[in-house]
Amino acid sequence: MTFLSSKRRAGLPGFFFFAFLAITALMVIPLPSARAQLPIITFVRDPDLAPDFKLKDLAGKDLNLEVYRGKVILLNFWATWCGPCREEIPELIALQNRYKDRLQIIGLVVDDDDEKAIRKVIESEGINYPVALADPETRFAYAGIAALPTVFVINSEGRVVQKHVGLFNPALYETEVRALLGLPVAAKVALAVANIPWRNAAFTTPLARSARSAPLSSSRNSQSRKTSNHQKTRTKLPRPLPPLLRSNPQSLNKLPGILFSAYSALFLC
Repeated sequence: MTFLSSKRRAGLPGFFFFAFLAITALMVIPLPSARAQLPIITFVRDPDLAPDFKLKDLAGKDLNLEVYRGKVILLNFWATWCGPCREEIPELIALQNRYKDRLQIIGLVVDDDDEKAIRKVIESEGINYPVALADPETRFAYAGIAALPTVFVINSEGRVVQKHVGLFNPALYETEVRALLGLPVAAKVALAVANIPWRNAAFTTPLARSARSAPLSSSRNSQSRKTSNHQKTRTKLPRPLPPLLRSNPQSLNKLPGILFSAYSALFLC
């Protein structure tokens, strides 16, 4: 049997005291717990194929969905005069940068045929994804586009799984993209009832929603001013999980056992 020196024995009470404090603090720190408390994102269970189109972007290149098959696509219908549309552009740029190898954002401009003004916005905002003018056929194929911004979420198989009308918390888009890419998310994924066509896929989620959208009308400038004066409403999202838990959310379930084992080892010593 090995005996500790008198100095080491004298230091043990202090060690156990600080270990006790550390473990107690760990238990009282609020941790993301129950999955029931996680926000919910919703996708269509049996999504239809997204209508393809053949357009020219403002750089003169051919633009269609088939080219990006295998990537998640955010198809964003917007206009330069739409206040909420302009507000979400920086977040879309950041999202495209973050997932550039597996995500493709496409901007389709509607109710706005001033290419000079569009190019000016592209340059001033530093838009890093293709932008094209949406022709009437494309608008009709996507059920008319009655308000802006409107975003269709298309999975890697080219199927529309979600539709958003209005300005949303950008964390919602990123959560949906990550879920479709098979990456860890701090949210539960729910599927809408089967056999719902994508044109009726405007399922909103409790994760984040804003009522701000710009209806298409002849009074575009007045509507833009009106929407830009609305108070910003953004639903708070839960703080992201720590890197270890983000890569393995199931480890949360093991936390009580770990703490119990630590306490047992402490007092057995």
